[in-house]
Amino acid sequence: MHELTIARSIISIAEKTIPQGSKGVVTAVSVHIGELSTVDIQALEFAFNAMREGTLLEKAVLQAEKIPGEAECQDCHTVFPMSNWATSC
Repeated sequence: MHELTIARSIISIAEKTIPQGSKGVVTAVSVHIGELSTVDIQALEFAFNAMREGTLLEKAVLQAEKIPGEAECQDCHTVFPMSNWATSC
């Protein structure tokens, strides 16, 4: 379940971007997840929610958007949608 590691990385990166001494509250973190990445968005959201407690992102929600896969055929150079690694032109 690599979603735990990804959630921790998202929290760590977001915390590093918050200006030191900031009085604001992080309310959301947006990420784009590639369709071919094998990341389970529900599992990632669950992990993020569990790991955010006690961090600067404690009140933040994770807004994950799935990005469709696509490829370009090496023979005809057609760009086509790709929902799995076995998709061909």
